[in-house]
Amino acid sequence: MPDLSLSSLVAPIPKQVFLDEYWRKKPLLVPGDPARLHLVEALLGSTDLRTLMGKSKVKVWQDDGSDIDDPPVDAAMGYYSQGYTIYLNLSRKEPIYAQVQAVARELGEVPTSSLFSMFAVKGAHGSTPHFDRYDVLTVQLRGTKRWRIAPSDFFVKNPDRNWAMGHPAPPFADATKLPTEMPADAAEFELGPGAVLYTPAGHLHYATAGAEDSLSCNLTVPTVLWSEALTKIVGYKLTQDERMRETITGMFGDGWNRPQLAADLPRILGKLQRIVAEMSVEELLKIASDEALLRILK
Repeated sequence: MPDLSLSSLVAPIPKQVFLDEYWRKKPLLVPGDPARLHLVEALLGSTDLRTLMGKSKVKVWQDDGSDIDDPPVDAAMGYYSQGYTIYLNLSRKEPIYAQVQAVARELGEVPTSSLFSMFAVKGAHGSTPHFDRYDVLTVQLRGTKRWRIAPSDFFVKNPDRNWAMGHPAPPFADATKLPTEMPADAAEFELGPGAVLYTPAGHLHYATAGAEDSLSCNLTVPTVLWSEALTKIVGYKLTQDERMRETITGMFGDGWNRPQLAADLPRILGKLQRIVAEMSVEELLKIASDEALLRILK
């Protein structure tokens, strides 16, 4: 059996074209491919919903936006028959996860942070408009799904968390431009079995199943922000200095030791400035390949 790979997911678009022209830039629809569909189904072992529930963490998404976590299978099937969406977070012990992580590695991302999930949606039902802070490659397995996707940078640039329409404005957003409906010029895509849709992080989107019930899977690649990476890398470097591993005593609560801590702060900030000034591109790349740091960033 061939491996699941970035090339197999985006074919016939060449992998490098996808990375150069689409990744983190704009959505891409790849037409249905029976070979791709067969490969994903074979890796899953079964697309029977009850069977998939048995090897996943299950959530039921209700119309009011709330979740029901890990309901019994019979209860989840009952909710599903009423039109609620079933979200399945597949166990990391499943064989497909090794290949999901290999795809994340091809994308230059932290492999252990990648997720593989599935959505079971009744016909004519779907999601509310929202954006995610991560990138998603969706493979349609059964039924059809119609998507609408649009950039969100007209009201927030580079969001640092998920957001759903109708909720309070996310951090760093222009609340005066908060949308209440999808932009009129949102792109439309229809997925059939074996088709792949790439949705970049931070893009507004929603999806509605066609007349038949829909089953799709998502390969999710969480983003790592510069602010997060540099904060953790600098922290990683600081902990190598024994003085930086000293505990902070008396700063909080009654703050009995704040005067002494204030006196020590110039020395600490000086150490931080030296570490940042001495860091090189080569060192950053070496640190970024450290498995211990990758676990911190996941």
